[in-house]
Amino acid sequence: MLLENVAGLFANLLNGSEICVPPLQTIGIRGSSDVDVLELVQGIDRYAPNSVILVPALLLGITAAAEYKLSDFESLKFVAVGGGRVAADMLARANAQNIPVYEGYGLTECGSVVALNTPKHQRAGTVGNLLPHVEAEVINGELVVSTPRMLGYLGDQQHSPTQIPTGDRVDIDSDGFVTVHGRLKNLFITAYGRNISPEWIESELQNELAIGLALVCGEAEPVNTALIVPRGEYGAADVAHAIAHCNQRLPDYARIGRWSLISWNELASAGGITGNGRLRRDVAMTVLDKLSKHELLGA
Repeated sequence: MLLENVAGLFANLLNGSEICVPPLQTIGIRGSSDVDVLELVQGIDRYAPNSVILVPALLLGITAAAEYKLSDFESLKFVAVGGGRVAADMLARANAQNIPVYEGYGLTECGSVVALNTPKHQRAGTVGNLLPHVEAEVINGELVVSTPRMLGYLGDQQHSPTQIPTGDRVDIDSDGFVTVHGRLKNLFITAYGRNISPEWIESELQNELAIGLALVCGEAEPVNTALIVPRGEYGAADVAHAIAHCNQRLPDYARIGRWSLISWNELASAGGITGNGRLRRDVAMTVLDKLSKHELLGA
């Protein structure tokens, strides 16, 4: 909620903008994961916002709506997307529909937004430049932020941090653009010695309409394995087609060789979905580990 308050409310109050805060159910958003894209599109057309802040799944929804000519989203001037890795193909599709999308990056411990692409300074595949007030550096491949930073955790104010290790593996190029590769702790090495950040492959899989959530692993394995939560009413055949389509975009070492389906409800019942609809990696890994190789499709 911090980003919504800082960027969606307070910044706009300061610059005199009009703010629309309709009940989420009136624009097709129910709970943490149930989205009616048609109602969302109708809501955007009804209120005609100039800017919106989206997670990747909602960007996929409005991009698909534009591709199917449900709306041209003419009012939108700035669409910020974050909260998860965004596939390069997804950004290209949005741009092809004249959706002005700008990827950014941040974390709560640093007051939300740390880096952002803007109309004047943007580079595809990056999360933009560090904001002017941000002081950060890359230490052993990890982004470490010095300013701004939280005072400490509630109940532990005696240990105020001087730096915030983000846990994210990043590069910063000579022009100051930040590329986030994924969480350091999620990095795995295949049987052929390839270092892979699974978030990259997962974002490509979730760029397919049939795939709602994906977890990818492959530590010391010759092929990568995915646990897939289908989107909506899509079934195994749709997911198989989506994986094949995704594999065409990926280099051979990143392709999915084995996969299994699990319903949203099954994974949620196992505690594998967070309150804001994200996949809980440790739980999903436990579910996947319990499957024998003969239970995996494509094996």
